[in-house]
Amino acid sequence: MQSFGYIYSMKKLYFLAACILFATSVFCQDSIVSYYDAHWIMTTIDKAEYTRKKIKNNKGWFVVDYYKSGQLHAKGIYLDDSLRKPQGDFTWYNEKGNLIRQSSFNNGKQDGPEIMYYANGKKQIEGSYKMDKPDGNWTAYYESGKISGTAYYKDGKQLNAKIYNEDGSVNDNIPVFTRESGFPGGDAALADFFSSHLKYPGKAVKNVIQGTVVVEFVVDKNGSLTDIQVVKSVDPLLDEEALRVIKKMPKWEPAVQGGRLVKSWKMQPVQFKLQ
Repeated sequence: MQSFGYIYSMKKLYFLAACILFATSVFCQDSIVSYYDAHWIMTTIDKAEYTRKKIKNNKGWFVVDYYKSGQLHAKGIYLDDSLRKPQGDFTWYNEKGNLIRQSSFNNGKQDGPEIMYYANGKKQIEGSYKMDKPDGNWTAYYESGKISGTAYYKDGKQLNAKIYNEDGSVNDNIPVFTRESGFPGGDAALADFFSSHLKYPGKAVKNVIQGTVVVEFVVDKNGSLTDIQVVKSVDPLLDEEALRVIKKMPKWEPAVQGGRLVKSWKMQPVQFKLQ
């Protein structure tokens, strides 16, 4: 699920004699149990970090996600069995069982109030969406409870915003209420960077090895890239080259959430395709 461009990951296992166990899912009449790794890629039960129980009812599919510990992670209803159309109220919890997010959806689009919480239970950010676009007044807070920023949106566009330091003074260094982290110069500059720096390994060309490597990394508050790792491998030759190029990247523009610079997690595909 997404909120303002930030991706939030959405575990008690169920075993019933009437169910038939397959490689990654348990099917039992109108319920399905599936297993996912830390990156929410479907996996086997022994490698699972999350467990998802999907139950058919008269409103659609009621989905409950669990952490590996068995603690509730998220719950909500989807209109379709592919889980692309959330409907109604959704809630998310951290591994300690504390509520961390509440959102509302209408036919697959975020529509209604959105509230996020710190681990201490205090509000982190609150506002509302109108058909997938932020709308109206938004307010964000520091963990201390002091306001970190306010903004007004209309049709998804920020019309004004005021950002504050924790001491209450105005912070003019951050012009936006919220934004995703991004490569400096945007997508076009990112494409140019790959074009200039990515080299197809000769041995991979000779052996006709191609595909898309997916690299995950953290963009820190100062824009530095850390925790760089391959999460979808193609071949060691291509994996190594993808990592090399990502590590050569300049600092990114850090993410902003409610007027605060925050860490963000990115998944960057690196394509190797022979002509």
